[in-house]
Amino acid sequence: MPPPADDIRSFRRRIEPFLEKHANWDVQFWLQRQSANAVSLLERNLPFFPAANDVMTVNAFDELPLSFSENDFYQITTKHFRWRGQLPGIPVAFRPSVLMYDSHVLQQLDEPFPNPSWTMEDVLDAAERIATHYPLKTAYAPHDGYEVSFLLEQEGIRLFTPALQPEFTNPRVIEELKRLRQIQRGRAIIQPFADSILTFSLLNQPSTPDMNAIALTPRAGAVWPMAVFYTAATRQSQHPDMAWEWAAFTARHPDIVASNALPALKSLAEDEATRARLGPERYDAYMTMLERVPPRSLTDADILKGAALWWFDQALRLVGPDTDLRAALAPAQDKAQAFLTCTGPQISDLDHLTACARQVDPDHPLASQAP
Repeated sequence: MPPPADDIRSFRRRIEPFLEKHANWDVQFWLQRQSANAVSLLERNLPFFPAANDVMTVNAFDELPLSFSENDFYQITTKHFRWRGQLPGIPVAFRPSVLMYDSHVLQQLDEPFPNPSWTMEDVLDAAERIATHYPLKTAYAPHDGYEVSFLLEQEGIRLFTPALQPEFTNPRVIEELKRLRQIQRGRAIIQPFADSILTFSLLNQPSTPDMNAIALTPRAGAVWPMAVFYTAATRQSQHPDMAWEWAAFTARHPDIVASNALPALKSLAEDEATRARLGPERYDAYMTMLERVPPRSLTDADILKGAALWWFDQALRLVGPDTDLRAALAPAQDKAQAFLTCTGPQISDLDHLTACARQVDPDHPLASQAP
């Protein structure tokens, strides 16, 4: 989805100092034009690399022309972002997912505030109580199908078998989706822009001053989502070193990438502005999540499941209060199965991945990738 025109104009204004120095370079925050020399991209939950076919892979990330101290987050970030020992770009900022909650509303309802011992089950229990007493307000609503997948996994419910068989219509999945729908009180399960009392932070700052941040207790062995902001040179670029210069510029101007994220390319010990920008509560929540979530490189299965989850996400966006969940998810499961049958359990190359997506559904994001 292209960004709003106002966002583009604001972005171009903020990067004017960079553009003045590099008059012949075309920088994009979203990969909109094949002519771009460098891009900045966001991976949330790291489902797959939407631009992997269009950006240069950074191979020698151990030989970076930058100096890093032990306090930098770059090494942590690359472990969450690396695939087969390679990086599709240079991480400049990242953010572990934390729970945001409206302290004012919870206080009014005499509800206990979330604490670091809470699991996803505690979040859903609280959302059910809030929805009962406050039916006109959204207690909790997932922003997309990837968040639902994360939620299910934290509940011990997986959408894929170890053999990569999709199980979107598994009875446990259906029951949990019914529970989510009940919490919505007649609203859609997926609400990308909901102003919820309980929510997992996305791109923007909290909507009200009463929104507080807290780290949760993750389920052992389950993947915890990270948002990684990275820069890359495109395959068409005549200036492969440009990604480094663009990364250094965005590191000095964190508001360009994500004002509510941790800077991967700066030492936090030397950057008190980060604490001030995030606030002590969110900063502590992020740091706690980093202690609780061990870094892990992406596997082929992670990328394949992430790509196949697109059909799950699309199906959930059409689910209404009276929709037959099994009937709605069955076609999505069939397409995910066809895609994974085409790809096999390992990724031979990204072009084959693209071809399989195109064969199953020309609307899939991977289907529009080059070649």
